[in-house]
Amino acid sequence: MSERCFTAPDLHKIGVLMPLTDNGDPQHWKAMACAALLAVAHFNARDGSVVPAFSQSSGVSSLAFNLSARLYDTAYTPNGAVEAFRVAQDAGSAGLVGPYRSASSISLYPRGDFLDLPLVSYGSTSVVLSNKPAFSRTVPTDEDSAAVVVSAIGGFGWRNFNIVHVNDAWGSPYAQLIAARAAACGLNPPLKIKF
Repeated sequence: MSERCFTAPDLHKIGVLMPLTDNGDPQHWKAMACAALLAVAHFNARDGSVVPAFSQSSGVSSLAFNLSARLYDTAYTPNGAVEAFRVAQDAGSAGLVGPYRSASSISLYPRGDFLDLPLVSYGSTSVVLSNKPAFSRTVPTDEDSAAVVVSAIGGFGWRNFNIVHVNDAWGSPYAQLIAARAAACGLNPPLKIKF
C-alpha cells in the first residue's frame, strides 16, 4: 500500500459516519445529520451563536480555511460502518466523525490506526476503545457510566439487582463492568441476562 499524502485543501474534508437509513428512529438521525452540517456551516461563517468558540472574536476568524463535510450511511450496523468508512476514505476524508455505536467503532479503529485516519465518535462508549491512537470520543466511557449505575443502586439501599443486556460488543462488556463494580462496592453478584 502506498503512502497517503494530503494537500492543504484535503485536510479540511470531514466524513460524518451515521445511520441515514430507517432504523426505527429516522427523525433522531435526521436531526443529528442536520446538526453536523449546521456545525460546519457555523464554523465556516465564524458564527458563534451556538458554539461561542466559532465566533469572529475567538480567534477562529484568523484561520484561513473552511471545513467541508459529507454524510456517509452506516445503516446502524458494523458492516454498514465499514462500508461507510471505505467510501469516506476513498473520497479523501482527512478525519471522520462517528460512528455512533461501539460495535461499529471497534471494527473501524484498527483501520483508522493503520491509515492514520482519526475517528471521533459521538456515541461509542466501550472501554475497548480507550487509549487507541487514532480514536477519540465526546462521551464518557462505559466504565464511568457503570460507576454511576452502581452508585445509584447502592444509594437506593439495594443489595440485589439483575442486569439485562444485549449480547454484543457493547452490551456484554458493559454488563461485566457493572457486575465488577458492584462486587467492588460490596453488592451481591447480579444475575446477567443476555438477549
